[in-house]
Amino acid sequence: MTACGAEARGLLEVFAEYRGSWIDLAARHRYPAAELRRGAAEVTRWLADWGVGGADHVVLSAANSPVLLALFMGLLQHDAVPILVHADTPAYELQRIASRAHADAIITQRQSPEALSVGGMVADRHQVLPWLDFAAGRSPAPEGHDGALRGVYMHCTSGTTGRPKLAVRTGTSAVADGHSYLATLGFDRHDTVLAAPPMTHVYGFGMCVVTPLLNHSQVVTLDRYHPRTVARAIEEYGVSILPAVPGMLESLLASYSPTTPVPTWTFTAGAPLPHELARKHFEYTSRWPYPMYGTTETALISVARTQEQAEQPNTVGVAAEGVDIRLCPATEPAFETMLVRSPMVMAGYFDEDGLDSSSVEQSWYRTGDLVSGCPDGSYLLAGRESEIINVNGLKVVPREVEDVIAAIPGVSAVKAYGKSAASDSEQVNVAVVADEQVSSATIAAHCRAHLVFYKRPNMIHLLDTLPMTPSGKVVTCELP
Repeated sequence: MTACGAEARGLLEVFAEYRGSWIDLAARHRYPAAELRRGAAEVTRWLADWGVGGADHVVLSAANSPVLLALFMGLLQHDAVPILVHADTPAYELQRIASRAHADAIITQRQSPEALSVGGMVADRHQVLPWLDFAAGRSPAPEGHDGALRGVYMHCTSGTTGRPKLAVRTGTSAVADGHSYLATLGFDRHDTVLAAPPMTHVYGFGMCVVTPLLNHSQVVTLDRYHPRTVARAIEEYGVSILPAVPGMLESLLASYSPTTPVPTWTFTAGAPLPHELARKHFEYTSRWPYPMYGTTETALISVARTQEQAEQPNTVGVAAEGVDIRLCPATEPAFETMLVRSPMVMAGYFDEDGLDSSSVEQSWYRTGDLVSGCPDGSYLLAGRESEIINVNGLKVVPREVEDVIAAIPGVSAVKAYGKSAASDSEQVNVAVVADEQVSSATIAAHCRAHLVFYKRPNMIHLLDTLPMTPSGKVVTCELP
């Protein structure tokens, strides 16, 4: 392993020493640690036979399952660079991400080889073990790269510039994230974690992958969220740790029976937790859910550690172990924004010139969220400085939606924006100016083919013109 590749060594050693097991709810099968390591080893051998080289960038789109763990660890063992992407991302979007990430290969569980075989990509289905199969495609003419990034992986993120970004994280930062969870909350090997949020996102990856690997606890994987499935799994497997997003909690409460045991820890992250929903959870279970706060760039920042802290409206708790927080003036005069420094902070963003670490100034990262500090050391989250649309904890960049719709022949103008939905989440709305032959159904079908489900517009408004300021900016507040 090269000096740069050594960044992955700590995470790979943790995986090699893991003594727990993963339960795949969809397959109704338990995979012991030895079988998970066997899967990763087979993936590594397959990558070499397939022609993937060290430091090659590979887009990985997989659901919560042992398959995801085996593919991810197999890529790291091969010294490749995985780019983690939501399992339901369509083939066209996977190819756009691959282009941004300088990736010549895509591995996906849910897209077919036929869907991947566009733009010259050659794809097929592969099965390296009876339980480990997937579709994979490669470009016939790899662009090549300088191999500067090794021992790292990437998460898709969004920025206040309105352009999608790729956050580069190291194995070292991932292990630090897991240690911070353990030191802050005291989980141990007797715990069972139910992986409800996507493991391809930083929140799900830290809580449901890295932390259990460190303390040898059991993981129950859920490839698609359904509240009744979660409730049954809690009862059947003795789940003690339930990471969730606010949108999951309301439906989950309706699925609990009087005999369903309540997990010791129910966490919410990814979006602000409405206090009425938190109170409803308390009234039904006699336990407040624990709000947690972090970003793709920083991983875990803060969390409510006690029931007293969790009861406070709008709280995101106190700083996690190993995290330094500093407040500075925000663009909104009534608030401050948060600067974060910790071993979990990303290395930087990946762009066309490679790694850009300019956003991490002297080890501090500016979150762009509006916060205020409390005398007890906790923090209250008040909003965001950006226009990012928050769909049940999944972030949508308006410009990405706009670019997709603007590519439809006959569309002359488009504006994507957020509208409030249930559980303090948002839904994507679009206002479109187009020729008469372009219908809402046409736009919806195009978005289904080119955007992952949570980025697709819930409402499509066909207008004669968009309201504009004299300088040419769309007046969002005047849109339907």
